[in-house]
Amino acid sequence: MMKITTVLVPALVLGLTSLTAQAQHHVKHDKIDMHHDRKDIRHDNMDINRSKKDIQHDRNEVKQDNRDIQHDKNDVNNDRKDLHHDYNDARKDRQDIAKDRKKGDTKDLAKDKADLKNDNNDIHHDRKDLSHDGKDLAADRKDRNRDNKDIQQDKHQLNRERKDKQHDVKDLQHDKKDLQKDLKNS
Repeated sequence: MMKITTVLVPALVLGLTSLTAQAQHHVKHDKIDMHHDRKDIRHDNMDINRSKKDIQHDRNEVKQDNRDIQHDKNDVNNDRKDLHHDYNDARKDRQDIAKDRKKGDTKDLAKDKADLKNDNNDIHHDRKDLSHDGKDLAADRKDRNRDNKDIQQDKHQLNRERKDKQHDVKDLQHDKKDLQKDLKNS
């Protein structure tokens, strides 16, 4: 009996010591895992904030694009009005030239021909302005569309980052439960 006890007790003590050491080892690793999870969550939060800033920046760009588009639309409308006005002036000049020829009024004829030439030059410039402003309008609409796409991409990125954070929070909760279980066992 004595011999069994002398062998059994140290074996039990050794086994319990081994279990305790193993549990402490698990506790240490659980704490390390929790530290990494918290670090991941901090990084996720930074990524989320960065994406929110990107979205706000893109929204501001869209607002500016909309202001540019409105400005370009106004320019195009003004160009059309100018062009219409110059066409009317040129038509009147042609009528005046026809009247001057009928009357034989060479002095007014020369003046009306010069007016017609100026109005034709104005028409040419107005057409150029209209074309240029139309191109600006198209470019600004393209910019706005690109910025709207950026917003959508940033929103998708934000959702991915939020899912990553949820996953890391679940990992942290799981590691906390493991730690509690391992602390009970130690």
